[in-house]
Amino acid sequence: MDLDRWYAEEEYASTENNYLPVPTWEQYEIAKNNGISKCNVDQRIIRGWNILKAITRPVNESFMKKYKKELAIAEENGIGYRLFRQRIKESFWEPIEAATVPRLTKKEAAEISSRVRKKKVTRNGK
Repeated sequence: MDLDRWYAEEEYASTENNYLPVPTWEQYEIAKNNGISKCNVDQRIIRGWNILKAITRPVNESFMKKYKKELAIAEENGIGYRLFRQRIKESFWEPIEAATVPRLTKKEAAEISSRVRKKKVTRNGK
């Protein structure tokens, strides 16, 4: 009985090797020396990374670790984590500026907003 007739040649070739690559213990050791856990290496391979990339590419540093000093300054200045993060990620502020510029009151924010709108109107000639 010839079951191969149901597959196109390319389909059959792709079904031959469905297995993920398995790192050696030496490769896991290299990853460990690079600060990457065995679990992280395995997850990367499951997601389609090749072994070399999985054991050598650094793990992303968390936002809180990256801006630890600036976050402390922000909290001293009454700026919460969410506002600090928003200023950096969405408004593209420098970290020290995001930590030191005081929080605006609603009135100040409205004044700035109206000034910006007026500038846009005069530039567009409307």
